[in-house]
Amino acid sequence: MVTKVEKIISARNEYRFDTLQQIADRYDVTAPYIHQVLKANNINTSRIRFPSTKNKIQCVICKNWGTRKVCLGDCNRNYYYFHVRCRNCKEDWHMKRAQLKQKRNRGDKNIYCSRGCYFEHKLNNNYYK
Repeated sequence: MVTKVEKIISARNEYRFDTLQQIADRYDVTAPYIHQVLKANNINTSRIRFPSTKNKIQCVICKNWGTRKVCLGDCNRNYYYFHVRCRNCKEDWHMKRAQLKQKRNRGDKNIYCSRGCYFEHKLNNNYYK
């Protein structure tokens, strides 16, 4: 015949996510008694916790789970910086996402690497005549 102590020990091993109170309710004893039995038999009294999904979100670029909208490193660079080309001199560089959004919201259709390129393009295309 299986004793109550053996049942408690097997319940702790079988139901690792349960609290001591939940095990105690199952066998009509108190939680301190469960704790005392487990300690006397050198069994860990803390339960295994479910993995937290509270602050987990998926990276927009690589779809890995983490705590940020975008992973650090390549994902961050690919999301926050865009590869653009100057309308006038055809030079390539990276522009911040926020700056590009501001230009779009302002109605700018062309992207220039500097103010000099901007004015040179406007003068060459006879915008000021």
